[in-house]
Amino acid sequence: MPHNNAGSSARLLAVLVIAPLLLFAFGAPAAAEDACNNLSLGFSGNRFRGGNQNISTVAQVKANIESYNPYVTYYPPQYGDSSAWVMLTDQSGYAQAGYGKGAANNPPTIYDSVVFTEIQDNDSPNWRRDYFDILYARNAFWFQTSTDRAGFWYFSFTDANGPRILTSFSAAQGYLWTPNMIQLKGETLRYYGSDTNAGDQMVGDRGASTKVHFRYVNYAFDLRDNWIPASLDYTPISTPRPQDNLYIYDGNTFAIWDGRCPNY
Repeated sequence: MPHNNAGSSARLLAVLVIAPLLLFAFGAPAAAEDACNNLSLGFSGNRFRGGNQNISTVAQVKANIESYNPYVTYYPPQYGDSSAWVMLTDQSGYAQAGYGKGAANNPPTIYDSVVFTEIQDNDSPNWRRDYFDILYARNAFWFQTSTDRAGFWYFSFTDANGPRILTSFSAAQGYLWTPNMIQLKGETLRYYGSDTNAGDQMVGDRGASTKVHFRYVNYAFDLRDNWIPASLDYTPISTPRPQDNLYIYDGNTFAIWDGRCPNY
């Protein structure tokens, strides 16, 4: 979730701003969906798996993402995190909506994945992360990040109760950069160097029904919700871990998983 990897549905009218927590829950092995209990006390660094598309005047991105409860390093003071998200970026500033689990300061839970939003200006001190729903059960949800390209931003989430805005920001709050790329990825933090038998679990595992799918990836050039199917480039921007697998269906649907991990 913290990144510089470079770093839902209908337009919503109401604006709800939730005060920030500071992300991530960590993963006690017994609570994780997979038995990928890997000690990782050494190196850290963000690793990613997913797709990108350069779109010079993009304003919105959305996707339907399956939830997952991965194993995440928790050996204080060593912590990790694992997440899945949609993002608008100019490869310096970024704005994300998704879910994740990791080591955090006062997260809403330490055992399950949690919906979050995160935004950072090109001036990195101007950064904020907020937490929302705890995703207890495996399901699929819509996540969306939107901007008017003039400093107004909002992030939305759709579950069985319908769509709602999670957070929004005005131009006065200083996030004035304009995106030129969409990214949709799974991300891990702690990887213990080149040791592929340690580190955080990427969302998903090698079970037939427990890979994590990103479906119906769409973008728009304005806030009128004239959605266009994405045509993602799956070439990594940075080197992924060898255990983190990617299966491409087409330009707007893919699956990711941690190949070390069996499902229960």
